[in-house]
Amino acid sequence: MLNGISENDLAHQRELIRCLEPDEQLIWSGKPKTGIVFKKSDIGSTLLALLWITFFSYLVWVEDVITTSAFIPIGVYLLILRYPVDSKRRSLTYYGLTDRRIIILSGFFRRNIKSIPLDCAAKLEISERRGSFGTVVINPGNLLAGSVRSSIVYYSKIPETYLEFLVDYEEVKLKIIEAKKELLDRMRLESEK
Repeated sequence: MLNGISENDLAHQRELIRCLEPDEQLIWSGKPKTGIVFKKSDIGSTLLALLWITFFSYLVWVEDVITTSAFIPIGVYLLILRYPVDSKRRSLTYYGLTDRRIIILSGFFRRNIKSIPLDCAAKLEISERRGSFGTVVINPGNLLAGSVRSSIVYYSKIPETYLEFLVDYEEVKLKIIEAKKELLDRMRLESEK
């Protein structure tokens, strides 16, 4: 630990800084709340997992359908193991805000880098949770991403991006709004030249 920052956090911050372009400035960096967190959506998933385990256990032990026993571990994952897996995923996630974009570093086995240009953040929302943390939802509006497969162009709506389980979520939203405003002002000034 160095000044309250763990070696893991320092490594993530160094990796985030390596993602920056030469004249890009890091405004804010942070990470989601770590540890096991229960969400409202977990209620439905837990009920589904219980039904899943009950159904396939019935088939295995009452009906002697052995081939369905392979489905029981899926239910166990949904019921129990997904919480530590989600906790580990969040512990390996790191967020950065620069003067041009939002960067999300994540991944278990290989590092994923997601970059959202600030001028694509059409709408920002906050989803608050009890326990003094929340999620900043970045909605790109009606932007479409195109891909070409076999000479056919496919367009799909760019999905929302989440900066989840942040303690300082309101401050982060304000920083994103301010950085976006400054970027658009710079772009307008450059286009007037």
